[in-house]
Amino acid sequence: MNLEPIKFFVFIFFILHIVLKFNVGYENRDSEMIMDRRQISSHYLGGWFWFDLVVSFPFNFFNFIPLIKELEVELLLLRLLRVVNVLEILNALSYMSINVFKSKVILLCTRIFSIFIALFCVAHLGACLWFYLGEHTVNIFFFTCLLWNR
Repeated sequence: MNLEPIKFFVFIFFILHIVLKFNVGYENRDSEMIMDRRQISSHYLGGWFWFDLVVSFPFNFFNFIPLIKELEVELLLLRLLRVVNVLEILNALSYMSINVFKSKVILLCTRIFSIFIALFCVAHLGACLWFYLGEHTVNIFFFTCLLWNR
């Protein structure tokens, strides 16, 4: 199964997240909404921008570079940090349902969606771990010898 279109869609999703963060206001320490684009940009560049950029970078499109090929497992772990971005999006939805829409129905839907996303993330993490173990334990005898020789 060719996963490149899915990987490309995920890359576009997270790049759009970065672009939107430059255009969405934030709440400062005094609980005031800041909507000035210059202040939003400087706040984002001074905070989460670099994390979002590194986590969203499409390392899998550069597999022909030997260093990226060697660091494949580390880069997979780095991509797991994308969950932080998903949780941030869920927080924004929850904030909007409470403060913008002021609707208990939308808040309930947001919370149910949050639970669904959390369960999906846990299941996905388990599936990734299962796949990694299946992919990297080629010789079952070597693996069992490793476990018994502790």
